[in-house]
This record gives sequence, C-alpha cells and structure tokens, in this order.
Amino acid sequence: MGEHERDRISSEIAIPSFTRVRSLLTLAIYDRVQSMLIDEGTIKYRCHWLPGDPPPRKFLADLMAVRDRLYDLGLIGVYDCGIGFGNISIRLEDSDRFIVSGTQTGHLPHLEPQHYTVVTDFSLEHNQLTCCGPVKASSESLTHASIYIRQPEVRGIIHIHNKPLWQQLLNRVPTTRREVPYGTPEMAREMFRLFEEEELGNRKILVMAGHEDGAIAFGKDLGEAEAVLMKYYQAIEGQRLQAETTSTPLKCESRRAPVAVAGFPRLNPVRGTGDYRDCRDSQPDR
Repeated sequence: MGEHERDRISSEIAIPSFTRVRSLLTLAIYDRVQSMLIDEGTIKYRCHWLPGDPPPRKFLADLMAVRDRLYDLGLIGVYDCGIGFGNISIRLEDSDRFIVSGTQTGHLPHLEPQHYTVVTDFSLEHNQLTCCGPVKASSESLTHASIYIRQPEVRGIIHIHNKPLWQQLLNRVPTTRREVPYGTPEMAREMFRLFEEEELGNRKILVMAGHEDGAIAFGKDLGEAEAVLMKYYQAIEGQRLQAETTSTPLKCESRRAPVAVAGFPRLNPVRGTGDYRDCRDSQPDR
C-alpha cells in the first residue's frame, strides 16, 4: 500500500457508511503490519559493540556448515520486505561467552568469519550485552544467553523461522506466551519459565507464540541442536508432501534457485510466507 492509497483510505473515514468501517479496518491492518515490519529484526537490548577481529576460524567450521544448510532449506533467510531472520550460536569453550551470527546477516547465502562475533558479557537485569568482533551480535542474543546460563551443558543453539513448523508445534512443545516480545529481557526470563514448567530441558525445542514463525532448538553441541530441529522439520515436511499428492499443488515462488541438500527434499520457500513447495515438477498457477 502506497502513501497515496493510504491517504485515500484516511479521507474515507469521514464517510458514515459501511465503506467507512471497511476503510478503518484496512487502515488499522496497514498500520499494524508496518509496525510489525519495523519491529522485526531490530536489536532491543543495549549493545556495547567493540569492533575487533573475527572469532578464530578453528571454532567456526561446524557453525558455518550448519548455518549454510539451514539457509539452503530456507530456515534462515530474508523476507521480501528485506528483514532477515534466523541466527545460530555456539558456546565458547567452558564459559558463558558464545559466538553468534551477526545482526542482519540472514540474507547472505554463505557467512564468512567476519559475519560472526563473540558475546563476552551480558546482563538480563540491565538489558545489555557486550560483543567483540566485526559485526554486532544478533538481535536474539539475549535469548541465547539465557539458555546458556540456565543449562551449562548446552553448547549449540539454532533460531529459525518456518511457518508450517511453527503452526504445527505451537502449544504442542514448550511455547512462550504470546505477549512476550522477542529479543527482550522478558523473553530471556521466559526461557527460565519454560525450563521450570514445560520440560524444555528434555524437549530441546520451543516455539515463540509472540514471534510468528520463530522456533529455537538447542543441544549438547550444534549437531544435536540440528538433529532435534530436523526431526520435527522432516516429519512436518513429510506430512505436507503426502497431503500435496492428493491436492492441487501451489506454484513455487522462490527467492533463489533450488538447492540440493543431502538427505532432505529439494524445496524452495514461498515469498513472505515461510512455507515451502517442492519444485521438482511443474506446477499450475494459484
């Protein structure tokens, strides 16, 4: 919706009719969507960034490989509005420090060491975080931090976006409360609640009711975190593909060419939905 169209709708509000009601609703929805887009992907904590060298490459091999696989599956990426989504981290040795992907890197097909940073200190109470590296830490870094300090055995965390997975797992696995916004001390404390009340430590996966499409998986290392996520992802994809054999498939609208990933279907994300379509066969228009 352009500014001209928005102004037209605003002028219609003075018309006392059904058209006025419809225009009011349209304007409210437009403003809400704009607010969501502005809010999405922004850093909400106080970030003390110390520009520095990339993390040592010896710590990054698995991190970079897993992150690129998630990008190929569309679980990390960018919406058509330009807002990136998804991030990944590993604990740095036996400490509460961790390496995390940088903010606004979701659009990049491949990350190099300069796209990662080290979180060296953080305070949930004061909503602040210190990181050292070529980029600022991801907007969801405080949530990663809360999991690391609550579960010392966790050494790898993955945060992805996928609408089918989010819809299927909402309130079926540990789920944050809808009113809790992402990237805030409230979300960090919500992690503690899920560990205490919803057996998050055993399930190792959660979805965010107030952060649409968002899910987090973790494990004793990044391999386990990826395995937990893939267990649910593959099950849901299998159900979807089976259902599509008995219904008219949707046209694929990919943001990038299909990418073959060993052991996984050849899938493309549908723009702006977080959904996925198998592009191996030609498909009719919607």
